[in-house]
Amino acid sequence: MAQKSHAILVVDDEPLIRLMLVDMLDADGFDVVDAADADEALAAIEQRPDIRVMFSDIQMPGSMDGLALAHVARRRHPMLGIILASGATFPSSCAMPTAARFFTKPYNMTDVAAAVRALLST
Repeated sequence: MAQKSHAILVVDDEPLIRLMLVDMLDADGFDVVDAADADEALAAIEQRPDIRVMFSDIQMPGSMDGLALAHVARRRHPMLGIILASGATFPSSCAMPTAARFFTKPYNMTDVAAAVRALLST
């Protein structure tokens, strides 16, 4: 089995969407970690310092939404690449962490994979 490349964290409370993203990124050769909410995501980031990019839905139940998660994660790990997505919330660029990318749902999986690769190359 080939060695997986960079670790990517996928955060979404919808299991089918999360699984679809995990499968697509895994097929692209990434080492994918998934989480159903912000608390699981923060625990994963602490346990896996090799996570380089986090893709998170914005609207999630729990202690914080994806936008708040992005800010907390970036403060703890300044080099973490961040991609946010939502079909209902459209944050301004100044509301998101610096250099974060945003996708409107429904998004194109090929575009998401390209954004992950772009963040890894910076």
